[in-house]
Amino acid sequence: MGLSPQEKERLINRPTNPHDRATNDFKVRRKLMNWLKDLPDMMHVFRKLPPEQLRKELRDQDVYDFLEIAERMLSALEFHRVEGELEQPKSWKVIVDEDTQRIAENEDIKRAANIGSHIDKLDRYFGRTSKNPIFKAITYEAWLDHPLLKGHVTKLDDAGMKRLREILGLKYHALVPGST
Repeated sequence: MGLSPQEKERLINRPTNPHDRATNDFKVRRKLMNWLKDLPDMMHVFRKLPPEQLRKELRDQDVYDFLEIAERMLSALEFHRVEGELEQPKSWKVIVDEDTQRIAENEDIKRAANIGSHIDKLDRYFGRTSKNPIFKAITYEAWLDHPLLKGHVTKLDDAGMKRLREILGLKYHALVPGST
């Protein structure tokens, strides 16, 4: 069962009344919990139903929505990247943000390993290589606002970036995640 119109409205325009806000949050969290309980069944369907049967029900947008859900779950659960030298595991650090780091705990390492495994599997559908013009366009677009890197984007590169923006219906600089 989906969210009611009132529950959606109260998520968009959070009530100022603490009781109304808490009540709505509780109802929405309960629905989310029920949807998450169905994930094992959904996984079973995806693992066992033949791809030609799945294709009858799936749209590209479903993939993009699930990826966004994954991103938001990672953020909500405070997953962070781990950095360090392979030969110095005791000094591995979790990068919370530009200003905050801490020593990586076993749970952080386990999370990073699991996410890395999924990223490797997903990468076969995208390919972060020098041969992928889409990856280059997204990377170069991010460089345009960087004072040291913006000079490395040529007019030839900009042509590919322009094509991708046009296909996606985006404006200049809109390839950069989080920009509009």
